[in-house]
Amino acid sequence: MAEIVANKFKIAIAATPDLKNCYQKGLDALGSNKAKVILAEPEDCDGSAEIDECVRLKYAGAERWDYCFSYKGETYFAEVHRAYENDIGLVLKKLRWLKNWLVSDAPEIHKLRAKGPYFWLPTGKCGFSQTSSHARRIALQGLKLVAKLELN
Repeated sequence: MAEIVANKFKIAIAATPDLKNCYQKGLDALGSNKAKVILAEPEDCDGSAEIDECVRLKYAGAERWDYCFSYKGETYFAEVHRAYENDIGLVLKKLRWLKNWLVSDAPEIHKLRAKGPYFWLPTGKCGFSQTSSHARRIALQGLKLVAKLELN
């Protein structure tokens, strides 16, 4: 008889009041942005949630993060936003908000995060060099700027 494995991500979403009704199968929460995430084994995606939309009313004045999803038991966080020099400060504010929110309001999701889980997925062409001081600034915050997020 096959062993049924609990979906820890789905349980963590349900245990997070801000997201309790926001779980979606696969990468569905990313909508049209799911094309920016390439999973080697899509069947190992444990689900996703659109953080921004789910917390919009509670944190109306905040710079909120876009998405989280789980792959092979680890949770990743993706922000889809244009990538020009003048966007860096805003995206870093969103990252700070996310990190604080995970600790204060989403501890079960926080426990499941992958190593290096924060990704900025530009909506178009990146407007600064990956070797610039701007790229180093975002890297120092643990944020990775990638045109497509590919996970094995």
